[in-house]
Amino acid sequence: MISVTPILKKIERALTKKKNIQDVLKVFSSNILTLGVSFISSVLVARNLGVQGKGFLTVLLVYPGLIMTLSQMGIRQASVYEIGRKKFSYANIVKNIASMFLIMSIIGAVGCFFLISSTNQGNFTTPMMLLAVLTIPFGLIQAYTGGIFLGKEKIGLSTVFGWLPPVLNLLFLVFLVIILKVGIIGVLLSTLFAGIPVVAYAIYKVSREVKLNLGFDKEIFKSLLSLGAVYALAVFINSLNYRIDIILLEKLSNAKTVGLYSIGVNFAELGLQVPAAIGLVIFSRSSNASNSAEFSKKMIKPLRYGLLIGIVIALLIIAISPVLIPFIYSQRFSGSVPMLQLLMPGIIALIGYKIIGFDLAGKGKPWVSVFSSIPGLVVNIILNFILIPEYGGRGAAIASSISYTVMALVQWVVYKRILKKIKDKEI
Repeated sequence: MISVTPILKKIERALTKKKNIQDVLKVFSSNILTLGVSFISSVLVARNLGVQGKGFLTVLLVYPGLIMTLSQMGIRQASVYEIGRKKFSYANIVKNIASMFLIMSIIGAVGCFFLISSTNQGNFTTPMMLLAVLTIPFGLIQAYTGGIFLGKEKIGLSTVFGWLPPVLNLLFLVFLVIILKVGIIGVLLSTLFAGIPVVAYAIYKVSREVKLNLGFDKEIFKSLLSLGAVYALAVFINSLNYRIDIILLEKLSNAKTVGLYSIGVNFAELGLQVPAAIGLVIFSRSSNASNSAEFSKKMIKPLRYGLLIGIVIALLIIAISPVLIPFIYSQRFSGSVPMLQLLMPGIIALIGYKIIGFDLAGKGKPWVSVFSSIPGLVVNIILNFILIPEYGGRGAAIASSISYTVMALVQWVVYKRILKKIKDKEI
């Protein structure tokens, strides 16, 4: 008699593989749409605000971005992990997440306002600062609900909250910045107006599955926060590493240099879209995998593909940027080109770092990212202080590239050791 078990296993593997590919394509297409729309918005903002205005806007939004990552408390990642392992009921997890959102929105917004006020050198008005900090609650609810959808492996739905905000933002930018010429205030209002329908849609989708209430369960709170705190620390240190160059450029250089550098950063991040798509699917699958070692073994192939595609994109960006940046942004931004080119080696290193980091996060081991990102942050700060006074934005780009490479190398060494331990444990 022929056993059907091997046949069923083959069918299951084929379907799983097909679903993984479909999910990667969903995330990738969403990222491409998001990237394209955000790129158009960036061009409109840069051309209308000018180099110095773009620099002021970049500096203004640095602190809300950092505070937002810290205010998330790693709940997005922790909720994916907790929903995936199904120890607590889905409804109770959602209630506790809702309570955390309310608490962290208030703390984050108030704390950020005082931080911007204390560091303001007369460049920002009170309305500007208020509008900037109001982006925090909108960002938090998108992050928290995104974690809920990923935990349920609704990757397609989670991608909606990637492309919808920038699409709406672009529409408001055209009206407020291009037509009404409102300037920096118009850019900030566009972000807020775009967030309102997105938040409403997120609440609607969650409420269709579970009744939305505030709740407090000591065990769930403790579980989410204990794991989330490590995620939050990892994300915060990484975010600080990505933004410390902007902060130090403003202190050691000027707003014009910041404006040029920000355009270079925007272009450089094009190389991260493929690993971001692959990594998001890996994160969701890894948190639900029954055999961690086997899953990570299968992950080597997408890691190689991500690196290869990322390198190709990086080389293409380096080749075409001398022509493309002045053409798109105007000749005023041609100084961004060498900064962008110096950033690309670090971006290539970040590709592997991010993909591996998603697998580790899905395994509930975000502390590895903390361990590997701290040396990178230290290197980045030291090199920025040394190089920015002499080389400006180019120095910041060199510092970042070296920093990202250090992070990737440290993480790879630790990752190999963890996989060996997991394999030995599961054998």
